[in-house]
Amino acid sequence: SLFRPVVRPHISRLQHIGPRCAMPPSKAPISWNHNAVLVLIYTGIFYAAHSIVFSNFPPYFFLIFKKHWIVGLTGLISGVTTTLVAIPAGILSDKFPRAKCLRFASLFELLTITVVIFMLTFEKCVALMVCALVLFGASMSISNINIECIFADSVLTGKRSGIYSLRQVIRFLSRGVGPLAVAFVFLGLGDKWHLHQVKIALYVGMAIRVVPAILECFFSEGKALGAESDAVEPRGGPGPRGHNPGAGPGPKRQNEATERMGLLSAGGKGGPMAINEEEGEGGSVSRVKQVLWKCIPYCIVGSDLLKALGAGTSVKFLPLYFRHKGVTPMGWNFLTAGTSFLVGCTVIAGQRISRRIGRALMICVFRCMGATFFLILTICVDHIYVTIPCFALRAACMMAANPLERSVLMDVIPKKNRGKWNAVESLSAMSWAGSAILGGLIIDHSSYQVCFFVTTAVLYLSALVLFPLLLVVPRQESVWRRIVQRHRGHQGQGQGQGQGQGQ
Repeated sequence: SLFRPVVRPHISRLQHIGPRCAMPPSKAPISWNHNAVLVLIYTGIFYAAHSIVFSNFPPYFFLIFKKHWIVGLTGLISGVTTTLVAIPAGILSDKFPRAKCLRFASLFELLTITVVIFMLTFEKCVALMVCALVLFGASMSISNINIECIFADSVLTGKRSGIYSLRQVIRFLSRGVGPLAVAFVFLGLGDKWHLHQVKIALYVGMAIRVVPAILECFFSEGKALGAESDAVEPRGGPGPRGHNPGAGPGPKRQNEATERMGLLSAGGKGGPMAINEEEGEGGSVSRVKQVLWKCIPYCIVGSDLLKALGAGTSVKFLPLYFRHKGVTPMGWNFLTAGTSFLVGCTVIAGQRISRRIGRALMICVFRCMGATFFLILTICVDHIYVTIPCFALRAACMMAANPLERSVLMDVIPKKNRGKWNAVESLSAMSWAGSAILGGLIIDHSSYQVCFFVTTAVLYLSALVLFPLLLVVPRQESVWRRIVQRHRGHQGQGQGQGQGQGQ
């Protein structure tokens, strides 16, 4: 096991600490602080607006220019901007208080909304279109990076999968509510793919987006958690100083919990919590497992980049594909809403199943199932009654893996580096945007089916990259939760010893 017990010379001192260090069962609502609750509210409102804008931007540009590759080009413009802004935004997020960064993001978001409204009003102005797309990509990057960082800093390590899954459920329920409301707007205006009706839908989406922009001003850095929300990482090496493995057993272990999970070597305040492991007595961690552990962020982020690269060739054009097959605007919005509700249900089921089979296995199963459903959609591309359920099931499986991936990622990345890693994750926008224009060219010169086959191959490859997680991520998330509890106990021990010395 990656989490084997470790013997420390000071372990016997735990006997004298008593209930001061005792950590009650993990029922304290530590994750429900100000920032975490505000992120959940922000997520619900933001994605209701975003789903309206995201699903109606492709038809809007296609109705103006009548070219698939131009629709892909619009994605490229916003995606390149997202990527260029992500790296400096991530560095600044680690350097400055995240709450201040979010206040700046709020002002930038309001500017973006204003320019997009002008773009919709003066629909033939190409300069306004480019400016709106650039601002749209930049504002998404700045807001998302800082929201993800302050959320991770406000959730207890070892308890992330539950609240991250809840956030994903809220995200997709709100993604369903937005298109559902727009479907009734189309019903009143006429259920046709006309530019005027699409513009009304976009006006509604941008108006709703003002609310989350204002909410970004109310986050507080002082209400984030401390070391209990930091990363967990293994630390190999020899046993404790002065302990000879061949000279008999080390100091007596304190209790069964210590034997199961090991004792932490807690560094300085705010540093990651290290799991010291042994092979037998005083041995070292398997070097292969150490390397695999360090590769966890690279596997997750690399897989996300590949998934974005594959999805980008087709996702932008799915509204146009269903329009080509005779689906009306109201039908498309009902389909989007139903898919979002299905994703919410799948996220709940996936999080509960992951408690039994482990997060890593659940992630891999979801990714493979999503790629398989898209393969069926590709093969049966001319049969609309097959492609509609496959479209919904593909989205449900692919999206349900996201909160589990994110919870694992934030559990192994130290707080001081979360801004940078969230910025690296934003590179998926670049790969998504670059492949979007490629997808548009494939469709214009070949067919939707060829484009979808390319997507399927890349989705399977992205799932394959995640398989090393099965070797190192523990099946039970509670292992990391106990590590956090022990870490907090040692903080209490240090404070108690300091007070004793002062007296």
